Amino acid sequence: MKWVNAAALLATLAMAGYAHGDTIVTGSVSNQNLTGGRCSTSAASSNSVSLSCGSSGFTDGLAQVNAAVGPLDASMKVFLSSYENPATPGMSTLALANLSWAIDGTYILTGGSGYGYVDWSATSYRYGEGGGGVFGPCSITLNGMTENCDLNAGSASGSFLVPYDTPLTLIFGTSYSAGSVDFDEVYSGMNFDIDGLSAVDPTMTPEPPTLTLVALAAGIVVCIRLRSRAKRELAHGVADRER
Repeated sequence: MKWVNAAALLATLAMAGYAHGDTIVTGSVSNQNLTGGRCSTSAASSNSVSLSCGSSGFTDGLAQVNAAVGPLDASMKVFLSSYENPATPGMSTLALANLSWAIDGTYILTGGSGYGYVDWSATSYRYGEGGGGVFGPCSITLNGMTENCDLNAGSASGSFLVPYDTPLTLIFGTSYSAGSVDFDEVYSGMNFDIDGLSAVDPTMTPEPPTLTLVALAAGIVVCIRLRSRAKRELAHGVADRER
């Protein structure tokens, strides 16, 4: 029985090895002041980016973004400001921001049997020039089924019906862009969450070596069978001697 329990445990750990997600958030900002000087910076990360261009002084213009992504969530905050020279109408600073998020991994729904629901939700706000920026197409695909997540709507939600204890492929992606010019400002933000899935952060928790665990579990099963066979042969040998 101990051998059987060990085999079951290793098989469970092997399945848990599937639970991981590859994530990336990318961003860029730029700001051009009244004299034509330009600042630009960009970054990509598996968890978060924080970028700033320009000056906190109102007359220079400013572009700031803070964005993050996790195995099952994404978020952002954006602030853009611009300044127009009153003495020269049409001469303005220009602040720009661009962001994108992606999640691509394998997850497992645990805590039940048969089928269960995986829910997702999103909230966003956009204030300022051009409606406060615009989100690009947003979609989430789970177990081969795809739903659109319109982040420009302010709020969105949905759910997937998926099997328990089964490796599921999850793909999520969206983007955002905004600009500020002629004394306008942009205040925008977003939060996106997926609930119900079991996942580990590959950057924080080492995953069990799945193939090794599967091999060990298979080896234990073989050992159990050989042990049972040896017992049977021993029993037959004893019986023959007694005759």
